[in-house]
Amino acid sequence: MKKAPLISATAVLTLFFSILHAAESKAPIKINWTEPQKLILADGLSHSFICFTGAQYNLQESQLPFYYETRKLNGPVSSLSAELLNPVFVSLAENEKEAFDEAQKSMNLPPLLEVQVRTGIVKKQNLALIKFYPFRINPASGQPEKLLSFTLKLNADYNLAQRTASSTAAYAANSVLASGNWYKVGLTADGIYKMDYAYLLSLGMNLSGKSPQDLRVYGNGGGQLPYSNAAPRIDDLAENAIYVFDGGTLNVFDSADYVLFYGQSQNRWSYTGSTGGCPAFRHSVHLFSDTTYYFITTDLGPGKRVSTQSSSMLPVTNNVNTFDDYAFHESDASNMIKSGREWYGEKFDILNTYTFNFSFPGIDPSSPVYVKTEVIGRADVTSSFTVTSGSGSTTLSTTATQTSIYYYPYAYTSNGCFSYLPSSSNISVTVTRTSPLNNPNFIGYLNYVEVNARRQLLMSTPQLIFRDAGSVGAGNVSKFFVANANSNLSVWEVTDPVNVAQQAGTLNGNVFEFALPTDSLREFLAFDGSTFLTPRALGAVPNQNLHAIGQMDMIIVCPPVFWNEATQLANLHANEDGLSVGLVTPQQIYNEFSSGARDVSAIRDFMKMLYERA
Repeated sequence: MKKAPLISATAVLTLFFSILHAAESKAPIKINWTEPQKLILADGLSHSFICFTGAQYNLQESQLPFYYETRKLNGPVSSLSAELLNPVFVSLAENEKEAFDEAQKSMNLPPLLEVQVRTGIVKKQNLALIKFYPFRINPASGQPEKLLSFTLKLNADYNLAQRTASSTAAYAANSVLASGNWYKVGLTADGIYKMDYAYLLSLGMNLSGKSPQDLRVYGNGGGQLPYSNAAPRIDDLAENAIYVFDGGTLNVFDSADYVLFYGQSQNRWSYTGSTGGCPAFRHSVHLFSDTTYYFITTDLGPGKRVSTQSSSMLPVTNNVNTFDDYAFHESDASNMIKSGREWYGEKFDILNTYTFNFSFPGIDPSSPVYVKTEVIGRADVTSSFTVTSGSGSTTLSTTATQTSIYYYPYAYTSNGCFSYLPSSSNISVTVTRTSPLNNPNFIGYLNYVEVNARRQLLMSTPQLIFRDAGSVGAGNVSKFFVANANSNLSVWEVTDPVNVAQQAGTLNGNVFEFALPTDSLREFLAFDGSTFLTPRALGAVPNQNLHAIGQMDMIIVCPPVFWNEATQLANLHANEDGLSVGLVTPQQIYNEFSSGARDVSAIRDFMKMLYERA
């Protein structure tokens, strides 16, 4: 079904979807062109728009209308394309040509007759989403023409394996939080955390009659949930491998006992490879929470413990005595339009220069330091920024925008990279706005500064996290040499944060050595036991079990402050409409679907579980 003509000032960021509930057809399609319409936009000027029945507009792309259609597919596809057959074109009417010329002058023409097709799913129905601009420039006359009729052919390769597989993800029948006594802790940095007897009591735990072997730690590590439904994620809460020291009376909690576990911050790094002088490791900031949460219980029997993995006896292909390290600065203080999930930090206004300092003890002076910076600028002219560090520098330029026209991009970002050989372990990065300096319409912010460096693999702090991308390769076996070590040193492999392993190795003098296959990137944490981190105690967590919720006609997600009002609403729909209504709090959803951290995708994942079970 196609929509009636619609031109609206709200079309700036909106694509209007019209779903055709019919089987794929090769019947000719005729476009019903109508008279151009005029609209006064925010710039105060009257603009003319070419129209046809069902026309859609995206004013950030063009003032020209595009054709949009959605067709059902017979299942999931591995590839999908569309083509126009038997197209019939006619010349534009004079008033249409004027509108076309105006659109061409306002911004570059979008690709004409280029069929864009992507897939979607609505109510478990696979769909083809088709879009194109129905115009062409006549190759003979050079004049614009409009498409009058055509046949649309879909070329789909169906994914039979995915089609025959179950579409329902494997969800736990019950949450681990459904029974027993649970306690929550929070942390903000990567490292080894210690919880001793006194700390566990401060959480509110009753340890009388409990054995240290029964203590368990659950949590899904740090990092924001993926936006994509198809991306993997942990369901409910994963049990983490922990180290338990039972130093007093065996199997009785007392003051000599403690627990060690590896905790992750919410800010994560991923390896992308170095290109164009850019850092190989890129950071990502959790947009909704700066704290990672873990859940503690002693009511489920003996728990998962840190296992020991042997050093490899395979022939060594790489010796590793330096490693990749990284740091970033990103302050999420300002949102330019009070909308969206991107926030920015330092403002270029009265202050036009900012300097950020990073420390990389034992830096390798023979390996480059890589710096990446991103800024955003809003002005009627191009804005320029310079970034300098050591002997390296780059210039960032943000595109000019039309600050008086609301549907133009509000601001533009610019990022750039450079590298240089360091002469000091202290790395300073300076960002300066160079132009425009006296433009009252200018607005500019720093987004982030990101630095990668190589360091000597030696214990310069009580805890050292290290990895080496240079040793990764098919069939590689790497031997790691951790210098400045002593007999108290332990190395944990933390590549999989919920399945941490104690790495066996050999202490030769003050160097701890071990070897492992490195066909993929592995990460380790070395610590000497002199200093541990302490999580923030948050207390008891009530039992809950959203994973066992039955099928509902309606779900109301409501914070506790509105619980009474939401209950009244739920009762109204139950009594008047006969609906089954579920009432849950955001925190209940976060506990089971994002390891306790605020994350909007957790609400989506909760609803997706109910959807897939229906």
